[in-house]
Amino acid sequence: MTEHPSTDQPTVRHIGLLLFDQVEELDAVGPWEVLAYWTLLHPEDGWAVTTMSIDGTPVTGAKGLTIGAHRSFDDAPNLDVLIHPGGWGTRKLLEDAEHLDWVRSQNATTR
Repeated sequence: MTEHPSTDQPTVRHIGLLLFDQVEELDAVGPWEVLAYWTLLHPEDGWAVTTMSIDGTPVTGAKGLTIGAHRSFDDAPNLDVLIHPGGWGTRKLLEDAEHLDWVRSQNATTR
């Protein structure tokens, strides 16, 4: 883990996995499976992974799977990495100014 320079406390780095209606299930669940396993197996690396939807409620994937979110956009931690999966739902999101503004704001602050 990285050390915070002023307190020498471990710093957790956050990976956020975005969920939205009509997300391609494999695009969301596949990365979740790998990253969640890694963060559980190697906590000393200092990473945490969380799922989020705009309001923190479950979403319905492209083929009907309901996927729950841990957080909303408003209560998500500051992200170091944002994963934005694909799927039919991205077409609608390309015209959603609020969503695009949020993604742009994340792009400005994530690595």
